[in-house]
Amino acid sequence: MSNSALQQKLAGIQTRSLAIGGALVAVLLVFGYVLKNPAFYQAYLIGFFLALGATLGGLGLLCIIHLAGGEWSFNVRRITEAASRNVLPMAILGLPIMLAGGHLYPWAIPEVVSAHHILAEKVEVWFGPTLWGFKARYVIFFAIWWVLAERLSTWSKKQDETGDIVWRTKMRALAGPALLTYVLTMSFAAFDWAMSLEPLWPSSIYGVMFIVGQGITMWAFCILFSVFLSKYAPLNATLTQDRLHSLGKFLFAFIVLWAYIQLSQLIIIWSADLPEENGWYLNRFQMPYGV
Repeated sequence: MSNSALQQKLAGIQTRSLAIGGALVAVLLVFGYVLKNPAFYQAYLIGFFLALGATLGGLGLLCIIHLAGGEWSFNVRRITEAASRNVLPMAILGLPIMLAGGHLYPWAIPEVVSAHHILAEKVEVWFGPTLWGFKARYVIFFAIWWVLAERLSTWSKKQDETGDIVWRTKMRALAGPALLTYVLTMSFAAFDWAMSLEPLWPSSIYGVMFIVGQGITMWAFCILFSVFLSKYAPLNATLTQDRLHSLGKFLFAFIVLWAYIQLSQLIIIWSADLPEENGWYLNRFQMPYGV
């Protein structure tokens, strides 16, 4: 199959996926609005994080690719660039979470906040009296991620068009600060959108768990899509069995890192045996988490 034929095939897959996915999301949003059931927002949040993991995981891995270099990156670089450019759609898909309020987050319920003075102080300092801090950070985070993804993708396209090495130099120069920015902003986003579901529980490494999890999501997606692309030119000549195995080793490394972080936090919190900390794990040792 020629390169143009492959592009047409991918365009067809993209069109069908957007149509089916858009229709399903619209139906689910109407369904959730009618029911106003907290379980809907919880399920939507999980799905949002899964899709966001591939998007921002793509941005993070793209930065690593530019910093590390190497022939291996040729096989997955375009995949990470394409994934990172989904930032704007994800910003739109995240709006129901921003509007969920007390249906999802206990700190958005005045009666719950007034009953806990510690929670009241957190809401006043971090989220703001009208939750303006929560909403403003959402806009700032996605604006930063979009700028970084757009710059790296645009410069990559210009490098393809001109063949000028200056674009590679620019991408490598931006990759370091971009990776640091991604880690910091995603950490605070994880605090806002996920850890605040149980606002009295503290964890300084919670953001790192999310970042490593996004790496796992993106590597898994890269492997699946690389296997599909390996049937067509030019990857059918470069994506050898050994390189596919290398991608699998990268994924295994991320899984080991994720397990290490999770287990380390559990051991530290369980050893300290503080009620405000180990309650988070006690809840998850029960059904249905316990299974």
